[in-house]
Amino acid sequence: TERKPSMSLAISHDAMDAPLTLEAAMDEAITLATRFGALTFTAEQAIAMPSGMVGFPEQKRFGLATPPVEGYESFAVLQCLDDADLGFITLPIAKEGGLIAEKDLRGACAALGVAWDDAAILLVCTIRPGANGAASLSVNLQAPVIIDAAARKAWQHVLTGGGYSVRHALI
Repeated sequence: TERKPSMSLAISHDAMDAPLTLEAAMDEAITLATRFGALTFTAEQAIAMPSGMVGFPEQKRFGLATPPVEGYESFAVLQCLDDADLGFITLPIAKEGGLIAEKDLRGACAALGVAWDDAAILLVCTIRPGANGAASLSVNLQAPVIIDAAARKAWQHVLTGGGYSVRHALI
């Protein structure tokens, strides 16, 4: 999914505290026919995103799944549970010594009220077809998804410093 570098994400405390009812629609597993293939989500895979994703603030319920494609096990699909057409390939990264400075990730977690020990970090990926059938893969370093694993909530947080690219090439 193409990201717009000029967009910013303002996260209000009201949005962070807004109750979302994941369980109400997750009494049983949900299977969605997505652009990545059929994906099934249980309540344990559901994540509330009080502010949605950049460009999609109205979508608040997402699920995490392993892509159903061999060779992509190190990635995760962040799929909207209310719109089968809205999903993102993401790359989980290490909090320490990764592509984003630890101090910047700690600052983002603190701003969101996410305990460092409960935090998981995802980068939104873009895969573009290239010459001779080779694909290029880039990640958005400027707007990582910060997950509070204990609360099952997440926010896409725009980092304002550090000069992070929205199209950091991986391959």
